[in-house]
Amino acid sequence: MSRIIELFKDISKIPRESGNEKEICNYILDFAKENNLEASSDKLYNVLVKKDGNNYTKNPVIIQCHTDMVCVKEDGSDHDFTKDPIDLIIDGDKISANKTSLGADNGIGVALCLYLLENNDIKHPPLEVLFTTNEETGLDGASYFDTSKIKGKTLINVDGEEAGHILLSCAGGTNVFLRKKLSYEAQDTMGYEVTIKNLLGGHSGLDIGKNRLSAIHAMSRLLIKLRELKGFRLSDFEGGEANNVIPQHGKILFTLKDDQPIKKIIKSVENELKSEHPKEKDIIKFNLEKTKINKVFSKELEKSIIDLFTILPYGVQKMSQSIDGMVQTSLTNAVLKTKDDEIELEILFRSSMQSEMDYFVNKIKNMANLVKFNFEIKSSYPAWELNTDSKIKDITAQCYEELFGKKPILESIHAGLECAVFKEKMPNIDMVSIGANIIGAHTTHEEVSIKSIDDLRILVEKILTKLE
Repeated sequence: MSRIIELFKDISKIPRESGNEKEICNYILDFAKENNLEASSDKLYNVLVKKDGNNYTKNPVIIQCHTDMVCVKEDGSDHDFTKDPIDLIIDGDKISANKTSLGADNGIGVALCLYLLENNDIKHPPLEVLFTTNEETGLDGASYFDTSKIKGKTLINVDGEEAGHILLSCAGGTNVFLRKKLSYEAQDTMGYEVTIKNLLGGHSGLDIGKNRLSAIHAMSRLLIKLRELKGFRLSDFEGGEANNVIPQHGKILFTLKDDQPIKKIIKSVENELKSEHPKEKDIIKFNLEKTKINKVFSKELEKSIIDLFTILPYGVQKMSQSIDGMVQTSLTNAVLKTKDDEIELEILFRSSMQSEMDYFVNKIKNMANLVKFNFEIKSSYPAWELNTDSKIKDITAQCYEELFGKKPILESIHAGLECAVFKEKMPNIDMVSIGANIIGAHTTHEEVSIKSIDDLRILVEKILTKLE
């Protein structure tokens, strides 16, 4: 088993959900100390480790990854991401996890960086290896990090998810919350619970153009029809797992008069969704159960919620006119829940055009006002724009072709990368993003190819020898 896989197994034992990176920070600091390397951290648990070069080059190269992972699990799993290790499954060339996300995004990058730090047989320039935090929730670690601590002018980000692809630009993002104060009316009756579980989901940037069904959208479609039935009162509505994931699970609770055709309506909506999302037709299924209802939303709140989801767009909003097949602007209605005394919807916008993203953010703000929801922008990050004169792009492409006998794919992606933040903070920096083959990132279907991990290692080692 390769050393990188061993290191990945080690860090998979450490809880590292976004916002819970203290333990992985301490692990990296201890690792650096054991290898006699200079290391420092900050209050967001970003870690910078420096290693002297062993060739003739004096200019440092920055290798950058993020330590946090998206934590999602199958419905019914009792996995606790605050303490339980990821249960890895190694099957041939594939590594996956047992009923949870794997964390190959970006655990493979972390393991590769640790490997480079401890290996003294590789010829390389001075290395500044940066482990950032809170990437998955808004690039917060990169935004906070004091870039005056690094001297390199070339950065290799190892957070890519497709071997043979060199990423040269990415979309920006804005994260917003819509909230409304909860108000209830007492009830004491039998009602219904409808759930939808274990949809394909996926990365809300990379997979948003694949026409995957959102569990929140599925429930909204059902609610719009159920509201017309006699005795309908909504008691709860929730769905989604994380702000950068296409929702896989959703649930509603409600009351109805006994004589209403609920099963017929559920079947009708189910069939509509199957027709619209044929690749998921075998897993699109509403589950209906009777349940005790003690309270329902007030009529005013119920109307606001259903009206909101009647007018609220989701998914791809515009395709790029410059790059065939690339999503330009999208939004994901990512997480809906009741929190404290409010109902809260988190929405993530992505776009490679700032003006267009601003337009859609303002559009949703006006929609929220119409249904009396409060609107708040939580965070935003810029797009990383293409640099056609990039030297590291040319070196990486040359190394890839020499190693694998074919040209790499140079591309932009509809997702956020920390490269965007570093470019804004260090305008003269030259960057690429590369990675191993990761399928199903941000889902319970996540897996990584072992061969692609070794290919990534070989590629990075060769790039470092060229940077003399």
